[in-house]
Amino acid sequence: KSSRRAVIRVTDTGIGMRQKDIPTAMSMFGQIDSTLARKYEGTGLGIPLSNAIVDLHSGKLDIESRLGEGTIVTITLPLARGRRSAEQGDDDTTAGVAAAE
Repeated sequence: KSSRRAVIRVTDTGIGMRQKDIPTAMSMFGQIDSTLARKYEGTGLGIPLSNAIVDLHSGKLDIESRLGEGTIVTITLPLARGRRSAEQGDDDTTAGVAAAE
């Protein structure tokens, strides 16, 4: 099994959140500020859906955040040959990247 990984890190200097609020942000429709007059909008689906997609690819999504300082989201994905190549016995372990134009 390949141990090569792709790491994607997204950093912002926004409002951040407290460590204890991260599980809420990771839950479907989770809103840290659930009041009707909240300053920032959103459905509470972005992080949970991203996490689900990463999980489907056997990856990991980690969140580090500090209230008033910002957030760092790190996604780690394994770079392994595709299922079809593995079933065909292809020994090529190079990860393919599709480009959209």
